[in-house]
Formats: sequence, C-alpha cells, structure tokens
Amino acid sequence: NKVVVELNRSAASSCKKPGSGKGAQQKLDQLMGQQQQLNDKTRQLQKQIPSPQNLSPEQRAQMSRLLGEQRSIAGQLQDIERQAAEQRELLGRLDKMQDEMHEVVQDMQSEQLDDNTVRVQEKIVSRMLDAQRSLHKRDFNEERESRTGEDIFSKGGRMPQDNDKQK
Repeated sequence: NKVVVELNRSAASSCKKPGSGKGAQQKLDQLMGQQQQLNDKTRQLQKQIPSPQNLSPEQRAQMSRLLGEQRSIAGQLQDIERQAAEQRELLGRLDKMQDEMHEVVQDMQSEQLDDNTVRVQEKIVSRMLDAQRSLHKRDFNEERESRTGEDIFSKGGRMPQDNDKQK
C-alpha cells in the first residue's frame, strides 16, 4: 500500500491539470497519505503496548493524538464525499469507509489497539485506492467524435452501381 500511495502521489504531481484547482482526486490522494501515516503510527504504538489494560500516561496521550488524527481524516473524507456528490463524481463506497473509520475511532476510544484495528485501517487505505482509481477512470473516458461522411471511390474505374446505370 505504501508503494502505491507514493506512486499515486508522484503521478498526481506530474499530471496536474492546469487550472483544475484541488479536485476530489487530489484531496483523496492527500487524505490517503495521511491515513497511511496514521496506520504506521498505530502499528508502532501497538508494538509498544505490552498489555492494553496497563497503558502509561504517555501511551494514553499518544493514543489520544492518534484518535484526533483519525477523526480529522474522517471529517475530511465527509467533505470530499459532499464535494463529490455536488460534482457528481464517482468515488466508490465512501460510506463504507466512513463506517470503518468510525470503528477505528471506537477502538481507540476504548483503548483497544489490536490486529483487527490495524486491519481495518489498512482496509480504509485500500478503499481510498479503489475510490481514486474510480476517479482516474472517469477522467479518461473515451468520448465519441463525429466526422462528416466522405465519398470513397475505387481507383480502377467505376463503382459497380455505375455499371448498372449504363446498361
């Protein structure tokens, strides 16, 4: 996931459309990076905690910071979802992502950092990638192009219809 996030960042920075502003795809890309960093911090904290029942004040403070970051990301995702709905851009299942973020917030509030919490966070990043792909595909839809008709004649003489007319 980390590699894909970085590839998406570099592709987005090299392929920005002039004058397009900060669209849902760019915001989602930035949000995905924030979520990935939060996932890394959560994994580190999980490794530091020998037992969730005996958290030190420092670990509680760190858990609280992570909780605040997850809430912030969830709020930003709601903004993106609202913007995408207004612009009718396809973003996949953002509502499911919101549910998963809420689940992570609940785990952090109850000071339950386990493997399931980390898995749910990884699912969130995966869904962000899917949503980003859906936006990317929408940007590259092929559109039909009309052309005027042309008369095409054979080089060797008359068309078969012309022979019928002379008889």
